[in-house]
Parts: sequence; structure tokens; C-alpha cells
Amino acid sequence: MSIERTLNLIHNEFEMIEPMPEVLDIEEYTEEDFLETCAGCSESLIAFKRRAYDEYRTLKFPAWKRASLDSFSLKRPVPGVEYELTGPEIYKSISEMDQSEESLIRKLDFQGSDRKFTLLADSFSKTGIIVRTKENTYYGETLFCKTSSESAIASNLIVIEENSKLDIIFYSRGSDLSVITNRFLIKKGAQLNVLFVNLSSAKSHSIFNNYYVLGEKANLRLYDINLGGTVLAPYHLIKTAGRGASARIKPIFFPTNNEKIDMLYLGRVDAPESTTEIEGIGAVSGNSKAVFRGFVDIKKGAKNSSGTEHSSTIILSDKATVQAIPGLFVDENEVNASHAASAGTIENDKIYYLMTRGLTMNEALKLIVNGAFEPVLQEIEEIFGNEIPGGVRDVLSKRIG
Repeated sequence: MSIERTLNLIHNEFEMIEPMPEVLDIEEYTEEDFLETCAGCSESLIAFKRRAYDEYRTLKFPAWKRASLDSFSLKRPVPGVEYELTGPEIYKSISEMDQSEESLIRKLDFQGSDRKFTLLADSFSKTGIIVRTKENTYYGETLFCKTSSESAIASNLIVIEENSKLDIIFYSRGSDLSVITNRFLIKKGAQLNVLFVNLSSAKSHSIFNNYYVLGEKANLRLYDINLGGTVLAPYHLIKTAGRGASARIKPIFFPTNNEKIDMLYLGRVDAPESTTEIEGIGAVSGNSKAVFRGFVDIKKGAKNSSGTEHSSTIILSDKATVQAIPGLFVDENEVNASHAASAGTIENDKIYYLMTRGLTMNEALKLIVNGAFEPVLQEIEEIFGNEIPGGVRDVLSKRIG
């Protein structure tokens, strides 16, 4: 069964030869570690994990250049994830996976930021969740999934059935190691609003791989708040597979000190009359680094579709860096597509104007930077109802200085 890859390396009759990436020599989990994570799991989950593990052990961990993983290591014993779940009771432990769910999750296989990490989560997950809505049902209450574990390895499956609607929040705070794979299937006429809040600790490595498949006239609103960590690497691949599907992706990011965030948002438009919009906004300070890769990939046959990608970053330190890497791949003529990126410091005139109105320099700076984030934060609160978990506004202000 084929997997959904990040980039299509085939053009007409030509196929690009993939370069051999540099790898790291990290002490691996063993067969004994794997078997321990299978304890208490259903036969279907064990079958899924075994297939993943057989491939996992043939691969090495990547030596990323933009966000070095030199200090990365696995934790022992193999960590699970402890979710505190509130909201509609439409979930169960992934350890109870049945045969149909095992078949479905294998159909949603994908490469992720690196195949090694996607398979790590699939192989060693033991306490993830399966969420499944009922058809034609709107859930007024948000499903809130809070991770309280110091370390977490998990693989989750979320299915939004036809003509249903769900709001879901994944909230993570301060894990030393997080390797989590999420698969979302949003069926015909369904709507999913999803918010990720990742408040990683300064010493954490967090790799999140997410894959979304949207059916006919399905609707996705994705908000992704990423604040710090030794390395924080969120990956989101959104595939509009059904006619008239729509996806809006709005990431917020703000690393500081020596933190690194390496983001990839890929909107793959595979069906006619579909829409994908990616709009990221962030800031960098201290010695931090942010990499923002926003790709729109419109496939042949996706007539009358549109895809846009834009990112803007405020630079608050001479030592902070940002790399904006937009990508636009279009195989169909009858489409609208565009991309843009901007990065820069705050103009002194704006600071001076606010200081003439009685603000200190720091107050003026906070007003401008917070003002850049505020429209998205307000949009999040309008959709999810309550204050954003984790006191995101306060965290953002403290990072300004």
C-alpha cells in the first residue's frame, strides 16, 4: 500500500533520484521495548504496530541541518501519553483498535517530516486515542485533549463522519520528548475545527506529524500555535481529496533564546473546485531560529481550484534568524495560485509615534507585536469559545521582553 509523500519526485517519464540523507547514530529501542508496548493491545493494533516496526528498524534518524537533532535521544522506558479528555465522549483508547480501524489507519499512511519519526510513533504508541463522531451530528462542546506527560509517544486517529461537526483542541505543555502522529479523515460535508497549542519546554524535542484527508465539501479550520523548544518540528499535510473541499491553515510561532522551530504546512489540492489557504504569522527573538515552509501543490484535474500561501515574521533581535521557504507546484491550468513571504524589523517611526503618546519603548514594542497576533487569537476564541489554554497571550508578551 502506497504512502502519501511530501514531494512528488516524478515528472512525466522522469523520476528524481532521492539523495541519501545524513543520519544520526542514536541508541535505538529494542525488540523487547517494542513487545512491552504491545501489552494489553488488541490484535488489530499489534498487527498495525508490527508492520510499522518492521519498516522502522530499517531506517536511521535524520541529521537535520536547519534544526539539528544532535542532542536528541530516546527516553526509557518507552513513554506513553496521558491525555486528560473533556467534552463529548466520542473517544476510546487506541489499544482497543478493531479490524476496520486498522484497515483505515493503514490507508492514511504518510511520510511526515521524516518517515523515521512517523513510524516511531506508530510502532511504540500504546496509549493514543481514536475519536469518531456520529453522522449528521453537530457537537457544541469542544473536545479538549490535554497532554500532561513529561514525555509522549503516540499515534492517534480522528474520524469526522459525514455531515458532522467537531471542535477539538490538542494542548501540550513542557514535554522533554514528544513524537506524535495524528491522522484525520474528514468525510463528505463534515467540518473540523482543530487547535494545537504547543508550549514546549526549553529542553524539549517535539516532532508532530499530521495528515488530513478531506472528502467532498468537507471543511477544515486549522490553528497551530508553536512556542519554543530545543527543536519543535510541526508537520501538517492537508489533502483536499473531494470536490469542493476547503482548508484554512493559520499557524502562529514565536521562538526565543536558543529555540528552533522548523515548520512545514503542505496543502495538496487533488479535486476540482477546492480551496487551500495557508497564512502564517510569527516573531523571532534572542538567538532563536524559525523555518517556515508553506507549500501549495495543485494536482492535474483539480480545475477551478485555488491555493494561496503567505507568511510574515517580525525580527526582534540581530541574532535571530528566519527562513521562509514558500513552494508552489501547479499541474493544472484552470486554477488560481499564489505565494508570498515577508520578514523584517519594526520601523522606528512606529515606535517613536507610540512613544510620543506616552508609552515606553517596551510598551510600544509589545503593542505592535501583540497587535500582529491578535486577529488570529480573536478568531480562535470566537470558534472555540473560551480563553486559549496556556495563557498564550501572556506567554507571547513575555517573549517580547
